[in-house]
Amino acid sequence: MCDEGWLEAAEAYCACMERGEEWGSNEADKVLMDAVGEGFDNARGTFENFDVDGDRHIQIDELASALEAMGENPGGEITDEIKQMFTEADVNGDEVVDFIEFLGMMGAGNDDDEEEEEEEEEEGKGNAADA
Repeated sequence: MCDEGWLEAAEAYCACMERGEEWGSNEADKVLMDAVGEGFDNARGTFENFDVDGDRHIQIDELASALEAMGENPGGEITDEIKQMFTEADVNGDEVVDFIEFLGMMGAGNDDDEEEEEEEEEEGKGNAADA
């Protein structure tokens, strides 16, 4: 789950796209952009690269093509693995992945505390295995 700052920025970004405005064209967007930092802008750029037709959603064929371009899906076919990834990302079941769902799929904007907890758990498992 994204932290609140990223979620607020993602909602503002989606609203901006719905209005047909350029992201960052108003002062409120600029404040959010500064608050969430460069990582959010990188995630936004990646989303826009995946969204080939520019309709503000990623369809399953766009996901397959993007993964092919990244070298993760030779041939660009829609495999069972891609279907599963897409289904898990499409939280609301509307058969497209919007920006907020994309952030969740990519694990973007996770709280640092959650990441630290996960690292500590992994270290704890490793130490238990060594004993």
